Parts: sequence; structure tokens; C-alpha cells
Amino acid sequence: MMLKDVKGLGPKTLQKLQTAGILTLEALAIQDPKVMAGRTGITETIGTKIITQARLMLKETMALDFIPGSLAAKLLNVPTFSSGIRSLDRILGGGIRASALYEWVGPARAGKTTICSQCCVTVQLPPEGHRINVGKDETYLVRGRGGPAIWIDTEKTFRPDKVRQIAKRYGLDPKVAVDSISYVSAVNSQHVQWLIEERLPFILDSTGAKLIVVDSLIRHFGAEYIGRETLARRQQILSRLLQILLEYAAAYKASVFYTNQIRANPTPYGGPTKPAGGNILSHAATYRVKLRARKGEERVATIMDAPDLPEEEAVFYLSDLGLSDGTGTGTITSATPGESTTEALPDPDLPKLPPESGDPSIDL
Repeated sequence: MMLKDVKGLGPKTLQKLQTAGILTLEALAIQDPKVMAGRTGITETIGTKIITQARLMLKETMALDFIPGSLAAKLLNVPTFSSGIRSLDRILGGGIRASALYEWVGPARAGKTTICSQCCVTVQLPPEGHRINVGKDETYLVRGRGGPAIWIDTEKTFRPDKVRQIAKRYGLDPKVAVDSISYVSAVNSQHVQWLIEERLPFILDSTGAKLIVVDSLIRHFGAEYIGRETLARRQQILSRLLQILLEYAAAYKASVFYTNQIRANPTPYGGPTKPAGGNILSHAATYRVKLRARKGEERVATIMDAPDLPEEEAVFYLSDLGLSDGTGTGTITSATPGESTTEALPDPDLPKLPPESGDPSIDL
């Protein structure tokens, strides 16, 4: 089924949708008629009709109408890929899930950008995976999604050389790995809005990306919206952007990463630091992970919030080749670029992934 198959959708309306970046049946089904009217010029009445029709057509593939629980269980069993860190995949319930938002919270040098860089590589690995060294006589199966990534950079932290180094570690062609990341540098908060609201659907449709990175989401908003009188407006915009990211993650079966900074807490309540962005960011994330540096190159990840996971910690290490477990090299054991070293069987090291949670609530 394609967008043109929607009942009552004429050529002119189809062209308006495509011009606005609504290019697939899935993208139409997740639209809000009022918001879509502002973007496309299509009246709310017509918009409601074609959106409803799209939702009915996707009843058994996106659960946008009531379906039996047995079918829902199959739909909620979404694809995953590995971070390349066995201990992190373990506390995340088996890996990075599609259709989910991941918030990585931490101070400078905690490893936020490195995790994003590494996952932009591992997502490109084939689903059957590559086996890597994680210690003496120990190996770990790292599975990918076989798809590219998107990187929205607000802090000028993206480093192609780092991606090339990580790609070599996993047996991928370094040039292909870098070119498979669609990169953009966002210069201010309005630019971030335009990229997510207007440009993102075109890039998702043209590349088939399976990972979207925003590093960091709060950067420009924190610098430009100063004072309590601007707080409500800032939070409304962030809420809308997070909702859009969640919608497109679901429509394109992609994972979304956004990094967040740590700010000093001026009140006597709670700890001395807290994540920036307030409740909007904390409630929007499907999985919220706090990162911190320990002695030397040791890093610790802690599950702060998750619908289906306990608060656990994972310890790993930072190196020129990215992030890895223990003292192992974390490099591929034996394969040429693009060649699989294992069969597509469940990894006994990882638990079975639980069903996906419901839509997270968002408040101020």
C-alpha cells in the first residue's frame, strides 16, 4: 500500500502532502489534521478524512485501530541493534529498540557523543551481526539494522575520523560508514525546528535511516530562551519536536538518540546537579540513561527511567576505537568488511526483549 492508494486522495492533495514532506502512508497516518492543515494548506475536514483512511489501512501493521492482543504482541516486538557494548546492551534489555526515544544525560567527557558515534556505525552492520572480542577467549555478537543514520549537530562535536576508527573496528569500509551518515550542523533553535519539522521526513524517506541523532537537543534552546518568561514557550516547542521525533521513529521503525547536558541545581532540594530541559525531556524519553566518568577511561551508564527495565548500571571503557567492555579489544574477530562471522541465531548473552511500552506522556 502506498500514499496514492488512500481513498479520496486526489492528485493535487497528494502533491501538497509530498511538498510538505508527508511521503508515505505511515507518515500520513500519524499526522494531526490541524497541524497538517498549517503545513500543507489542506483543510482540516479533508485532512481528517484521509488521515482516518490511512490509519484504517495500517490497522494491522501499526496498530492504529483496535486489533487482537495476539497481533499486537507481534507488532510490539520491534527490531533492535547492538550498541557494541555487551554490558550496556544487557541493562537496556537486549539492545537499542526501534520506535523508541533514548536520552543520554551526562556532563562533558561522559561519553554521550561517543555512544552516538558508535551506534551510527553499529546500526549499519547486518542483522545477522559480527562477533567481536570482549576479553580473553570471550566474544560477543553485535547485530545491526543494515541501515544508515542521521546526525543533527548543535555542538560541533561530530568527528568523521572517530567514525572511521570505529568502522574499522567492526570490519566496515570507513568511507562508506561515514558517507552513510546524513549530517547537518544546526546554527540556532529555529534551524533545529526547521530541520526536524520540515527536512527530516525527506531525509528519512530518501535514505531509509534507522537511527536519528540530535546532539544535543537542548543546546540552542538553553542559550536563546533566557528568563522564566520564556520558559513556557521553550517547553512547548521542545514538546512538539519530541513528539515529531517519536512519530517518525514509529513510522519509519527508527531509533532516536538525543543527548542532554547536566546543569547546576540552585535549590537546596535534590542533588547538586540535574539534567537540563525539565520534565518535558524526562517524560518524553522512552529510555533515559545517565552517563558519568569514573577513574581514567572508565565510564558508567545508569538506567534513570524505563517502562520495562530496572535501575541497573553498566561499566565500560573509552578508547580511540570507541567504547568497549572490560579490557577486551572490542574488535571484530575474523571477517572481511561486510562479511558475517556468525549465523542469525539468538545470542545467549542477551535476555529476550520485553514488549514495547505505550506512548510516554509529556508535560511541562
